[in-house]
Amino acid sequence: MKSIIYYVNHFGKKSLEEFPFNEVDSLILCQISYLNLDSHVGHLIDKKTPIGFYELFKEENIASLSKDTLDEKRNRKLLKALAKSSRYKDMKIGYFRDHMIVSKVQQFAAVSFIFPSFMYVAYRGTDTTLLGWKEDFNLAIFNEIPAQEEADHYLSEVAKLNNLPIYLGGHSKGGNLAYYAAYTAGDLQDRIIKIYNHDGPGFYQSIFESPLFKNIQSKTHKSVPRDDVVGVLLNHSDANAIVKCKGISIIQHSPFFWKISKEGKFQLVKQMTSRAEILDITLKDILAKTDKETLIRFSDTLFHVLGIEENVTMDWIMKNPIKFARGAWKRYKKLKKSDKALLKRILKRCRTCWIKSKKKYKQRSEAK
Repeated sequence: MKSIIYYVNHFGKKSLEEFPFNEVDSLILCQISYLNLDSHVGHLIDKKTPIGFYELFKEENIASLSKDTLDEKRNRKLLKALAKSSRYKDMKIGYFRDHMIVSKVQQFAAVSFIFPSFMYVAYRGTDTTLLGWKEDFNLAIFNEIPAQEEADHYLSEVAKLNNLPIYLGGHSKGGNLAYYAAYTAGDLQDRIIKIYNHDGPGFYQSIFESPLFKNIQSKTHKSVPRDDVVGVLLNHSDANAIVKCKGISIIQHSPFFWKISKEGKFQLVKQMTSRAEILDITLKDILAKTDKETLIRFSDTLFHVLGIEENVTMDWIMKNPIKFARGAWKRYKKLKKSDKALLKRILKRCRTCWIKSKKKYKQRSEAK
């Protein structure tokens, strides 16, 4: 399969002058933002000189950069391919910021890639922590989440360090943060060239209708996998690119499964799968029928059962499914009767909405 690793291997020798920066380059930089950059890249607060491309991706750093990341094996392959390429040789990486605040349900990370003629600001998406996944859920509940405020602050701080034109981007929640940072950028909007949202959740409709968002709308580029389950959350502007991917459902969310054409672009399809469109209808229906207070209680209860207070991660869940199931069941049994009833009621509502959405989709398809 032609993936982002294929892209680096086959287009890695082409300079940005020969083959201009595009959406695949953006997705690759977003994937780099998920790596263990903390001990390798200077932090924003220190204002240290950004590290050079070849210095960061030298052989002895590959293991520590990729250790315990989601899809560690493919991350190592990507790093080895990058180390042999010359496409980004003049790029420097710096101004890293990474912090979690459990009490605020905030998981935030961002890093900047400085090229001779522009800067790319990458916002990290949801990591493997349940805190990050709960924060994603909160996007459907609150008009604004702490990570969005942090994204705005990060952009304003790094923009002071140079006068370069700016690209913004992010994968998953990072795509939402990139859009939000551009939307609230004020005078900085004039320096922004493009904003890439790779399968990030949407916003409440009021943001899309705001003059501030309309100022940058022509600069936005949203790409989603064909069998999308993340980018359909909340209202979302029409995707510029529906990408052909390997696998189904949540598997397609991984950048490593997005297919790349021989020309070095995303392989596109005309429409999403019926499952993705039904999910879109279902989510809107559930949110319309459930009040904010109930959603907050449901979120708190669900993530408690999953193990958020015990620092359970998605990576650990996949490696220890039986232990996870036992722990979740024990936590569920200790819930108050009212909390158990809430979980059952909302999950039943989800099932009902899904069945109704399938009927709506079928009727809409037959009417075309």
